[in-house]
Amino acid sequence: MATAKAHLIEANRHIEEAERHIEKQRDLVERCVGRGQDSLRAKELLQTMLQALDTMQRHRQTILSELSQKKGPRRA
Repeated sequence: MATAKAHLIEANRHIEEAERHIEKQRDLVERCVGRGQDSLRAKELLQTMLQALDTMQRHRQTILSELSQKKGPRRA
């Protein structure tokens, strides 16, 4: 279980980092659009980043499920 907990901590860290990068990319897209610059590549990268974040979140959910199965039902 310790390994799964370590994986969960790492997954959470990766998700937080990805969310920060996504916000920066969204800002970049907005600036490009606001300046009338070509934003196609910036938008494509943002979409790729969002897909990667989705994958990370699904992976985290897998880890959480694994942890809850290892704990089993609690006894009163």
